[in-house]
Amino acid sequence: MNVQDSDRQDLFITLLIPVAGASATLAETIQSLSVRNSRNIQTIFILQDKEDPAAPVLSEIIQTEPQCSLVFSGKARACSQKNHNLLAGIRKAGTRADILVFCDSGHSAPEGWLNTLVQPLLSDDSCMVSSGYHQIYPDRHDICSQGRAVCVLFLSLIRKFPGLAQPWGGATAMRRKTFEELSIAELWATNIVDDVSLARRLQNYKIAVTIPDHSDLVTRLNDTSLKAWISWLSRQWAYLKFIYPGLWLGAGLFAITTFLMLAAALVLCGLSPFMAVPRMLIQCSLGILVLFFLFSCFLYHKHPAPGSFVPWFRASIAALTMASWCHCRIWFSQNINWAGICYRVGRGGKVLEITRETGS
Repeated sequence: MNVQDSDRQDLFITLLIPVAGASATLAETIQSLSVRNSRNIQTIFILQDKEDPAAPVLSEIIQTEPQCSLVFSGKARACSQKNHNLLAGIRKAGTRADILVFCDSGHSAPEGWLNTLVQPLLSDDSCMVSSGYHQIYPDRHDICSQGRAVCVLFLSLIRKFPGLAQPWGGATAMRRKTFEELSIAELWATNIVDDVSLARRLQNYKIAVTIPDHSDLVTRLNDTSLKAWISWLSRQWAYLKFIYPGLWLGAGLFAITTFLMLAAALVLCGLSPFMAVPRMLIQCSLGILVLFFLFSCFLYHKHPAPGSFVPWFRASIAALTMASWCHCRIWFSQNINWAGICYRVGRGGKVLEITRETGS
């Protein structure tokens, strides 16, 4: 069944798209996410306030798209601004929606993406949640852009392992009934993150997440700086630290151990022509390097547009280095910085305090 024919079952779908700031491609990404000419699909954009640079762009879109509307949420006081925006959008949606679809405005969607995402819910009454993911397409093949592409690709592959499937806030469809039964609105109202907190709640209720094939969105990075990469990756680790502390610790120690083994292997192989290194150590080092090279090749062939292999291989080493560093740097921190706002976070992802930069 096509999503635009879902009125056969009298199903109504609401897309909720929180937006913050206006990138050069905002209008393009919004147009790719919107579904036109369907009487049973509505799109709700949510901004913090009218001063947001995205307001004129969205206002222009909704003038020509009758199924789209715009909501201003105000400033968050007890949760992340994104969660606050989503909750404002849900209130605007009312009780009409049968399926809620949560999106991000920073990703372009291929044609038919919504149909792919909600199809599991339309065809299987036992499916409660369906979620896609994204891939980064670097406009420039610098080490930061490709390093982030390696990280995102690795996460997308991990999600496909049995028991590790988690919803992603950029493309998740969920039955409204399930959303209400699990009290997700109450959860988000005090939490730092939408998708990781949702994943924990779904796990507690033993609700599986379906990941449809060919559901990846396209991400073009607006900021390819080293600072942006560190900030993004530190947040990903921090969400795990507060909501999945055991997984955070185990995954972090694995990343750090792998990095130390790779670094030691590179050093030993580099020193071997100039000093005596035990043969067994050289053989072990070469084995580690070969395994990492093969893993990098595997990732390279899994990415839809990886570019040349040599920069990709360098970026793979950088990605492992950055993952280890970002894990270490948040060990003793209770803060998460996101879009000009500093959140002090407690156990389970509960927001304890919000400090805003001037103008945020």
